[in-house]
Amino acid sequence: MSLPPLAQRLIPWLVREGLVSTGLEATFDAFCRRLVEGGVPLARGHLSMPTLHPTIEGFGLTWRPAGGTDAAAWNFDNDRSAYEDSPFYRLIRDRETRLRRRLDGNAAVVDFPILHEFKAEGITDYYVTLEAFGDLATKDFETDPLPGVAASWSTARPGGFTEDELETIDALLPVVALVAYRLSLTHVARSTLDAYIGPEAADRVLRGEIRRGAVTRQPAVVAVFDLCGFTAVADRTPGEQLIAWLNEHLDRIVGPVERNGGQVLKFVGDGVIAVFPLPDGDGSPACRSALAAARAALAETEVLNRSRDAGAGPRLDLDVALHMGEVMYGNIGSTGRLDFTMIGPAVNEASRIEALCDRLGHHLLASRRFAENCGIAMRSLGLHELRGVAEPQELFTTD
Repeated sequence: MSLPPLAQRLIPWLVREGLVSTGLEATFDAFCRRLVEGGVPLARGHLSMPTLHPTIEGFGLTWRPAGGTDAAAWNFDNDRSAYEDSPFYRLIRDRETRLRRRLDGNAAVVDFPILHEFKAEGITDYYVTLEAFGDLATKDFETDPLPGVAASWSTARPGGFTEDELETIDALLPVVALVAYRLSLTHVARSTLDAYIGPEAADRVLRGEIRRGAVTRQPAVVAVFDLCGFTAVADRTPGEQLIAWLNEHLDRIVGPVERNGGQVLKFVGDGVIAVFPLPDGDGSPACRSALAAARAALAETEVLNRSRDAGAGPRLDLDVALHMGEVMYGNIGSTGRLDFTMIGPAVNEASRIEALCDRLGHHLLASRRFAENCGIAMRSLGLHELRGVAEPQELFTTD
C-alpha cells in the first residue's frame, strides 16, 4: 500500500526532527504548519502525553494557525472529571485508536462537553487519535509513565476533512508518535533528575559526568535547615499525617531557597541541605541570597506554626546555619550505587553550627566567614566549640 503524497514528503522530515530536535513543542508547531502548507485545512492540533514527575501528571501542546503552539501541564490533584468526560478518555477506556465527530450539518454528533465549545468556535470536524507505546490490548494507561500519545485534529472548513486528508494524518501518526516518544524520554529524564537531585546535578549527570569519584571543587555558601522536635512528633503521629505535615514545612524551606537562587542538595530526614554557588568567586551576592532565603524560610515557618497553634497540627520550629567554604561536588558511592552529592569541611561545619542553635537560643546562626562576606551587619555570639573541629569558631546571628 502506497503512502499519500504529503505523508511521503513529511516522513523524512519527521525522522530527521526526531534525531536532531531538542524540544517537542517546536517540532509539533512545525509539523502542524507543514500539514497546512500541504493542503490539510487544520484549524487546531493537539497532542497530550503523560510524564514521569512527582507532581506533574502530564502535559499538552495545542496549535492554532494564528497563535502557534501553547504548552500546558496538569498536576495529579487536578479535577479529573473533565478528562473522564473527554474523547481521549473514551478511546483509552474502550481500547480504541480513532474517534471522529462531525460538528456541522445534519450529521453533527455533539456527545462530549468539549465538543460544544469547539462547535461554538466554528469547528466542523474533530478527529481523535491514540498511538500506544506497546500492546494496546494490555497497556495500563494509569501506571505506565509513557503509555502513548493522544492527539486531536480539527478543521473549520465546511464539510470537514476529506477521507484523503484523514488517510494522510493516519499515515503520519506512527512517525509522530516515535518522535514524541524520543523527545519525551529526554524530558522525562530531565524532569525526574531535577526533582530528585536538583537542576545543577541533573545537568552534570545528563552531560555524562557519572564516573564514580569524579568530583568538582568549588566555593559555595552552604545552608543547613533543621526542624526542631520532629522526632518527638514522629513517635506519636500516624505515618501518612506525619508525611503531610513534613511536606508542608519543607515547602516553606525549599520555596525561599529556590526563589533566592539556591539549590536543594539533599533532604536529610526532617532537614534540608542547600547550596548557593559562587561562580565568579565573589561571596557577597551568594551570602545575601542565602540570608534572604533563611529569613524567608523562618518567616514562612512561623506563619505555618501559627496555624498549627490553632489546632491544625504540631508546632515545628526551624533552625538554620549559614556557612561559606570550598565543597566537593560529584559522584560518591559503591560500584553499583552512586549518589551525586556534596561533601567537604564546609558541609560538615555547617551541620555542626546548626546543632548549636538550640543551646545558644537562636534560630539562625552563621560562621565568621559568612558574616564577613555578607555585607549585612550581624551580631557576634563569641567563640564556640564545634564537634570535630580543632579550633573554636566565632558564630554570628541577626536581630
